[in-house]
Amino acid sequence: MSPSLSPHYHDTGSMDYVLFRKYAPTADLKRGDVVSFWTPHRKEHLAVKRIVGLEGDTVYLDRKRRPRDDSAQGEKAARDWDIMGHWDWEGSEKMKSTNINRPKVRVPYGHVWLEGDNWRDSADSNYYGPVSKSLIAGKAVCLVFPFNRAGTKPWEKVPNATKVKHGKVLVPVHWQD
Repeated sequence: MSPSLSPHYHDTGSMDYVLFRKYAPTADLKRGDVVSFWTPHRKEHLAVKRIVGLEGDTVYLDRKRRPRDDSAQGEKAARDWDIMGHWDWEGSEKMKSTNINRPKVRVPYGHVWLEGDNWRDSADSNYYGPVSKSLIAGKAVCLVFPFNRAGTKPWEKVPNATKVKHGKVLVPVHWQD
């Protein structure tokens, strides 16, 4: 989540400490919230990312966020990313500003779209798709260290560069006999 969190980590190794609310972590989630979650591809790994899209939203995939890893897992993620844009039943939509087709993903019920701030080196929803809300372990409240920034929420000042079309919450259809 650098540069929003730990902006000097790559230079000095200094890290920010964040207070997370762990009770009812999925209550009242909003776009822009920072959450900790168990990654879908490595269940023992806890990560911190920003919520970009909520259930029902349409997220337009950006080519610069396509996974670029030379390992076998990275190549699989890149292939999955190419397929991911076809998850939406409506297909691709022409973007007015660029006049090209751009793949998009509709976030399913019970899921969120998470992205890191460092798009060049971030394993996020562009890597493994929408994340189930059941994997969310905590919601960021504020910084607690360093003391000169304690109590602040620096992630609120960072604008979202990913294009998201807000949608209605999708409710699953329950079949009745």
